[in-house]
Amino acid sequence: GKNDPVYLTLNEVGAPEIEAAHTGPMPQIYRMGGKDYEMTGKGALRDMISWASKDKDEENRVMTALKRAMLWYEPPDTITFDEWMLQYADSRAIRNLFQSLVAAWAGANSWEITAGQWFRILKGMTAGGNPIILKNGVKDVIDALGKVITDNGGETLTRTRARRIIVEDGVARGVAAEREGEALEIEAATVISNAGPRKTVELGGDHNFDRAYLKEVKERVKPAAGLEFVITSDEPILDAPSVLFTADTQRLECFVGDCTPDGKHLLRTASVPESTVLYSPMKEYDIFLRDLKETFPDFEKRGGRILVARNFYGNWPFYSTWPGDCL
Repeated sequence: GKNDPVYLTLNEVGAPEIEAAHTGPMPQIYRMGGKDYEMTGKGALRDMISWASKDKDEENRVMTALKRAMLWYEPPDTITFDEWMLQYADSRAIRNLFQSLVAAWAGANSWEITAGQWFRILKGMTAGGNPIILKNGVKDVIDALGKVITDNGGETLTRTRARRIIVEDGVARGVAAEREGEALEIEAATVISNAGPRKTVELGGDHNFDRAYLKEVKERVKPAAGLEFVITSDEPILDAPSVLFTADTQRLECFVGDCTPDGKHLLRTASVPESTVLYSPMKEYDIFLRDLKETFPDFEKRGGRILVARNFYGNWPFYSTWPGDCL
């Protein structure tokens, strides 16, 4: 949304306007027990919980607890979100619905992420404003920032690997890099690393970091693992634009319906493994294929095929650390 840090950064640096494919609320559909429920407008969260609750008492308990956590008392980081939810919800359907949200927004599971982390994520999501879907995805953001650099006399070096952050007297002075076999030493007044805390420590040398910070990196940084898919089809599998959260499949995925300017139908999704630590990509890929066919039985009939399947893990994760627990 327009209050999102990325959007605010683009405005602050004077980046060119990015063309949006869609702005405003996107239809959200929740599939439970083989039935689809659409969330629309104000009160959509209560609607979702009422569909999944076994009775009115459970619905009221969950809504009261959520409001208290968002507006007054943020739950601690000593229990997981799933453990927190178990205090108020007996229904597996409610917990499955929230698991699909946690997986989609945090790249983790509700039994891995803490209750405090999840509510910090929720507050950040709601503060961002109505979502904006860019016409060409993240590429538009990268191109816009690249133009700001070149317009201000800077240069973007592609196919260049950072080997070391040059540190002198405790201050980052530049980067030692390698480009097509040639060693480079780039001086800089400011060095910004987006490689994640662990890789940044490796590049800068742990002797240049405070011991307390190194302890935080070791104990708190948890890279998010999983698979990302882009699916194309001859006929629409899911209306565009819309989002489908599943509560019935083995992995509780979130599917986003989209389409290309030339009329091709797209489906984007990501699958979070049961454990982001004990992770087997091939096992998760097989589970996803079964979930895909269960969610969309006419997938092949509509000409569906997987265009891109990407595995994120270790030094190339979904997120360098789980959202809501950033350093």
